[in-house]
Amino acid sequence: MRHRNRIVFGSLFVLGACLLPLACAQKAEAKASNVYLISKITVSSAYNEAKAVYNWQYNEKGQMRAQSMSESERDRDHVGVMGFKLKNGALSLNGKKSAFVFDQTKKSGRLTKTVVYHKVGGEKAATIKITYKKMKLSAKNKKAAKKQQKILFTEGLEFYYDTEKIRAVKQLAAEVSKERKKLRAEDASFYQLKTGFFYESIPKDVKKRMNGKSYKKNKNIGWSDLRYLRVLHYGYHGEIRTGEMVVNKKVAKKVLKIFAELYKKKYPIQKMVLIDEYDADDETSMSDNNTSAFNYRVVDGTTTLSDHAFGLAIDLNPKTNPWVRGEVVSPANGKVYANRSVKKCKGKYAAYMIHKNDVCYKIFKKYGFAWAGNWHSPKDYQHFYYVK
Repeated sequence: MRHRNRIVFGSLFVLGACLLPLACAQKAEAKASNVYLISKITVSSAYNEAKAVYNWQYNEKGQMRAQSMSESERDRDHVGVMGFKLKNGALSLNGKKSAFVFDQTKKSGRLTKTVVYHKVGGEKAATIKITYKKMKLSAKNKKAAKKQQKILFTEGLEFYYDTEKIRAVKQLAAEVSKERKKLRAEDASFYQLKTGFFYESIPKDVKKRMNGKSYKKNKNIGWSDLRYLRVLHYGYHGEIRTGEMVVNKKVAKKVLKIFAELYKKKYPIQKMVLIDEYDADDETSMSDNNTSAFNYRVVDGTTTLSDHAFGLAIDLNPKTNPWVRGEVVSPANGKVYANRSVKKCKGKYAAYMIHKNDVCYKIFKKYGFAWAGNWHSPKDYQHFYYVK
């Protein structure tokens, strides 16, 4: 009996020893509260496929345990350090709204995700997604975790854009300057269809880029017959880009409407810069899959002026939609797309090829353009030309 009492007493002692910390833990748990710690930030450029992903892991006390960063592989130039500052779930960038502006913040649930559109020169430059980890911490650990977060997100994060797009951003910023606005106010030809879609008389800086390249002194078409367009379009990877183009003034409004409708449909256009960036060399521009319009030149192999010479034709995604005559394909690096069957074509972007009665074809036709992909020979799948 004495031994049995010892066993019971010992069991009660062990049980008490187990319950005491549990009671303390429950008491501590009662004082604990929720805190949201940043676990992931994804920065995606609107100008290219560049992407940076930052990840953070925390221990049970809310202290950072590990961090990692991954970037897409590409050649980029360093723009500067983005200093993220958190305040009540919102963000500011380096505290300088004049340089970079976050135009809206969206919250999903209880701060589980924040989406920020980073704007430069009035247009979206990057999308920043912040994912939070919900943790229940004691008041002491919560205070320490918040302090660590504050230090981390005021030191800054690095992100990159490529050289070409840095120039584009600077040019875009210049376009919304007071000087440019004044010039537009004085330009009777300026017309804006909607935000991101406008045309104007050829600006002086654009004339300098074109003169002696796509534009050559002639008796057939002058500067006053042309208009400089800026439009938004989706790239091949779903990113939003800003494109530029020069067309004849009599089709300028129609072309704006065409690209506005293509944008609404999220139709992919890989690149859209003036052909002067390629010294007005058509083959080089096509090889880079660059969409372009005006270029004062003759039809290849003839002395006849091309519709491009009058700004009345547009070559859309020319590498994906090449010119084909028998075994001859232009551009040469678009040969894989000579096979127009989406199922049989081995090209990476076969799904983006133009076909009769597809959305692209119908939109161009709606505004008076015909498609050279309907020709018997040659087949010019990239080429839309004005016929009305």
